[in-house]
Amino acid sequence: MFKLMRSLLVSFDPLRENGSLSLKKEFEAWDQPARMVQIRIISFLTGLLYVIASYIERDILSLDTLSFATSLHLYFLPSLLFFISAMTFFQRLYKPMILILAISPVLANMGNLYLTELLRSSPIYLSELYSTEVYLIVIWIFAISGLRFSYALVSASMCFVMTLGYQVYSLMPEEIFYLHQLWMFSAFSFGIVTAFILEKNNKRIFLDARKLEQLATIDKLSGLYNRMKIETYCEIEIERAKLYNETFSLILIDIDYFKEINDTYGHNTGDRVIEQLSKILQKSVRRIDYVGRWGGEEFLILLPKTTAQQAFHIAESIRVTIMENDFSSARNITISAGITEYMNGDTTEKIIQRADEELYKAKESGRNQIQMYDVPFFIEMQEQR
Repeated sequence: MFKLMRSLLVSFDPLRENGSLSLKKEFEAWDQPARMVQIRIISFLTGLLYVIASYIERDILSLDTLSFATSLHLYFLPSLLFFISAMTFFQRLYKPMILILAISPVLANMGNLYLTELLRSSPIYLSELYSTEVYLIVIWIFAISGLRFSYALVSASMCFVMTLGYQVYSLMPEEIFYLHQLWMFSAFSFGIVTAFILEKNNKRIFLDARKLEQLATIDKLSGLYNRMKIETYCEIEIERAKLYNETFSLILIDIDYFKEINDTYGHNTGDRVIEQLSKILQKSVRRIDYVGRWGGEEFLILLPKTTAQQAFHIAESIRVTIMENDFSSARNITISAGITEYMNGDTTEKIIQRADEELYKAKESGRNQIQMYDVPFFIEMQEQR
């Protein structure tokens, strides 16, 4: 039963499959720019349509009702909607703007119901003409306004309750009352379905875009950044170093005798070694550091605001941790590493090539050790392979 309920919830809200609060916030941040543009355009257009409607009303309404209609449709509602449209240009005003947007159709409906009451003694078509505007308002809330589903549902429900209360109060004939309820039910149900489908599709598009981004930046086997992404971060750090006169270091790591592991134990075992070693690397660095799979059994760690000496201690800690770790399905695993620090005039190619040269020295000197550019280090093996 629980599984059935969960699957139903996931089908209604694709984000529930992950369930993390951070994912929901990520979706809101992704969705907000497009929603702001929609609200900006729709609010302005709706305000403009109210202005046009107010001029048409001059030829329809009598003087005793025209004054209120003009105040509502020419001054109050357009000003409110134009104000909402202007608020969308300021991201910090997003939350109050959404609140005002949710309230505006409720205020419009209140004014519309009052205008309907004023017209009860007028020719019947005028009263009915304005009393049906609520159905357009409900559809506008759900499908057009740009409100998220939860806000739209609350706003439309308030309009529905308000309208139902007025229709009961006005003692309209029973058959007309039922017809109005049918129209309200139609507008409400069509609006809910439309808003639900739109929001669900937006979440699916977000998840698909997120998945594509991960495929483009994350190495599938290791879960680390891929080569292209780690190169991008390296270029960013080079620009930062130039701009702020800072430094950073690279650690290029290679699994020792990895080909022998594949040949002896099989590629599945080799894959598990990469997966397990990748987790160790991720746990061994700071949150500001970047860890990527450079290719095959090679890994690159980018350490912002870190000197080569500091990077060496990090690399040595990683080397010891890996050497002492139980990989169970394979022989004892060791690594070799090359370290270099950013130098003026470095490009991504130069600094990585320098780290690669140090890695080559470490492997040529017997493996299970670290070499640092310009400062040769040889780390005695603490355990015999």
